[in-house]
This record gives sequence, structure tokens and C-alpha cells, in this order.
Amino acid sequence: MGKYGLALFSITLSSMAQVMLKLGTSHTAAGLSALERLFRMLVQPYVLGGLALYGASTLLWLLALSQLKLSVAYPLVSLSYLLVVGASHLILNESITSSQLLGLCFIVIGVLFLVR
Repeated sequence: MGKYGLALFSITLSSMAQVMLKLGTSHTAAGLSALERLFRMLVQPYVLGGLALYGASTLLWLLALSQLKLSVAYPLVSLSYLLVVGASHLILNESITSSQLLGLCFIVIGVLFLVR
């Protein structure tokens, strides 16, 4: 896998982790204290899976950073916005506004300028 592939795979795993964390925290009872809610969230399978994906993403990110300039690699992380919004729409049935779409287009254009 190339250096950009490592970075993109890491970013994809991190984005998937966000969706899993949201799924795992969405069904926690609201009437509990903050500490009780946090504990219940931490034992949710989706939360545990999301944390595992973050761990794998971090390891891949370390490999990507060893091969890319930080000034190139870090702006690539903004692609996670695109992935999370898309996954939120497809998996969580969240709506996407036209202003969100426009903002995402600007992010992608900006990343293309930085990578070239």
C-alpha cells in the first residue's frame, strides 16, 4: 500500500470509528448521571468497536506519517468530514443540507490543491 493509501485507509477507519461511537452512544438512558451514562457507553459493542478502529487507525497513521510530510498528511484528515457526512446519511439517516454539500466540495478542492 502506498503512502497516500495508508493515510486514506487510516482516515477511513477513523471515520468509521466515529459512526460506530455514535451508534453506541445513541441508546444510552438519559436519566442517569453522567458517570453512569459514560460507563454504560463504554461497554456498548459499537463503542468498543469504534475504539478498536481508532486504535488501528492510529497505527496506520503512524506509518503514513513516516512517509509523508506532515504539511501534506494532516490536511488529508479533512477528508474524514466527507466520509462521516456520507456515512451519517447512509447509516444514521441524517439529512445533508445544500450548504453542507457546498462546504464538502470546498474541502475536497482544498485537499486536491494541497496534495498536488
